[in-house]
Amino acid sequence: MARIESYPPGSFCWAELATNNLQAAKKLYGELFGWSAADYPIPGGGVYTMFQIDGNDVAAGHASRPVRTPAATGQRRFCVTPAGVPCCARRAPRPTPM
Repeated sequence: MARIESYPPGSFCWAELATNNLQAAKKLYGELFGWSAADYPIPGGGVYTMFQIDGNDVAAGHASRPVRTPAATGQRRFCVTPAGVPCCARRAPRPTPM
């Protein structure tokens, strides 16, 4: 698999899974894509899992918070590379003083 070290603006660059069964997700993605899983503790409990190929991070996962809908089994987040930080910073809302 090719190692990608940069992404053109507007392209998908990261995937993250929040699931109610992280162990099953590790097993599935390991069998499906050959990904290994490296767990990192989250302060306050739980782990943040980095899915890897040949030691390179390719995606992430973590246990989801309980939701009120029993049918909800997970959420996926896909990140897109911005055109540049200054562009995004200009568009970001400014914090309101308290």
